[in-house]
Amino acid sequence: MTTFDEATKQRAKSILQRLREESAARSSDDPVKQTQLAAYWLSRDGLFRQLACRVVLAVQTPNSNAKDSLNDFAIDVLKNAKTDTQRQEFASWLNRREKFLKTITARLWQFAIEQAPPSEVVPRSFKYEVLAHGGWAGNAQRYQTKEEALHAGLALSRRWTAVEDYRAVPSDDLPNQPALAPDAKVIVLQVPSPISSVPPAQQKVPAQPTEENVLRYSLHIRGRWGRKRTDDFLSVDLVKRVDPKAPWALATLQTMMANKVRELNVKPGAKLRIVESPMTISSDGIERFYLLSDKTLHEEVLK
Repeated sequence: MTTFDEATKQRAKSILQRLREESAARSSDDPVKQTQLAAYWLSRDGLFRQLACRVVLAVQTPNSNAKDSLNDFAIDVLKNAKTDTQRQEFASWLNRREKFLKTITARLWQFAIEQAPPSEVVPRSFKYEVLAHGGWAGNAQRYQTKEEALHAGLALSRRWTAVEDYRAVPSDDLPNQPALAPDAKVIVLQVPSPISSVPPAQQKVPAQPTEENVLRYSLHIRGRWGRKRTDDFLSVDLVKRVDPKAPWALATLQTMMANKVRELNVKPGAKLRIVESPMTISSDGIERFYLLSDKTLHEEVLK
């Protein structure tokens, strides 16, 4: 299992104890049932402590939620199974107890939020960081708002294929980037043309390129595939150009996802997500995408 620092473990222990006390208070007064309930918590103590630690970390991580912490917990459990038989047993338990696990994760999340100290300092600015080659990294750009930093992180993730994820974090530095215009919605990715040696008077005015609005469907994989031994992130296209007036059925995309998963030999426990992205493509090859417009159509943990 993943190891956590002492502060995280202590906070996790605290919220888990609250959950146990709440569960005991709601259960029957029958001493036998009380004993059985206590025995159940004890038998799964290691797993529930792991889940509580995941929740504590997720609460402190920007853009995370209770579902993310439960998915990370499930991946960790399956990844650390010592045998195929044990992995199947864990997968079966996660599947059978899915509703129960969602319920207790939501309660742990609430307890963790109540436990977290209120923010006393307002950040002077925000910066984006990208996850690449196993670590988070940023630059000297500082933005006035968290949303502007997220926009910049998204733009960079679109340009760099090595980027696995991005986030916005507070900074003590003063902002040094212009504010995003209120109606700014599009980032244009364009390779500058070489400077022409023809005098301006003799240059022909190029015709305005035609544009095509399309949908792109992609599969995001977070886990292991092929010969990978550690979790990683991969985004692959399922289909690149689809008429927005005739979007593809989810069942068709799920079939394509299943075929791609088999092709890549994705390992059980991987988080799968089908994403729909509206794009505008010009005849000269320039791609435009709309900020924060990606739509998640389907999510699951591979069993």
